[in-house]
Amino acid sequence: MSVRRLGYVIEALHAPAYFAPEVREAYAGLGLRGFWRGYFAGRASAVALNEPAADAARITELFGGFAPRMVARAIPEVWTITTPEAAYEARRDGAGAAITRLAAKQLPRTQLVLADLAHRVEPHLGTAPMAAAEAARPVPEDRGAAVWHWATILRELRGDLHLAAVRAAGVGWPQMHVLVAPTGRLDPRQREYRGWTEDEWAAAEAELTDAGLYRTEAGAALIERIEVETDQRMTEVLGKAAVLSATGFLRAAAVLTVADVPFPNAMGLPPLD
Repeated sequence: MSVRRLGYVIEALHAPAYFAPEVREAYAGLGLRGFWRGYFAGRASAVALNEPAADAARITELFGGFAPRMVARAIPEVWTITTPEAAYEARRDGAGAAITRLAAKQLPRTQLVLADLAHRVEPHLGTAPMAAAEAARPVPEDRGAAVWHWATILRELRGDLHLAAVRAAGVGWPQMHVLVAPTGRLDPRQREYRGWTEDEWAAAEAELTDAGLYRTEAGAALIERIEVETDQRMTEVLGKAAVLSATGFLRAAAVLTVADVPFPNAMGLPPLD
């Protein structure tokens, strides 16, 4: 469970990219009106810079969980409004400003610990495309932005590993959302936030019910098995000793950087108790 707690802490340090007013204002300055244009342009920007040919299908695959039509409404249309470079800088700098606002005193130690963890990821980037895209970006000089950069490499690595574990378990989308929804970890509007129709959601629920997985012990065990597989892969990358020490060092900053985050949320991030 220690590596899972570390995952929550890292997610909290990454989260300002979605909820901080500084990021929304930066996107608006580029002409990206509305939450979802900014979301897709910002999160897809590192991928677009690392994989210039990445289309909506590729982004759907890498993000996981979204209905393809929702991604296709944004990609590639957002690139007629702004460039991947500008969108990336708005996301990184906005998130960095928010982290500095919320946790300035914790940043020197937080940056050092995150950088050490992120360097451990480098040999594994060949099978972690989202983490590789962020790792390919230059390390920012600004301390808040650097903290966000290192946290994002680690956060996207866990996401890459989690999607691999979901695929290995034979679960698709939106089935995985529907499976997790009864746990209360996700925002009640998860279906809307990920672009699935009521019919698609109901069909996924029926499929899981027929398989004996919806609201059952077997379903809960499947969720946990996927999480354990993700935890094990993450521990193999980072090392158990690094996981144990980093979790405590990073928690103080993480508790502060979730100030703008609603609970529950579409990220599945729980309160850091």
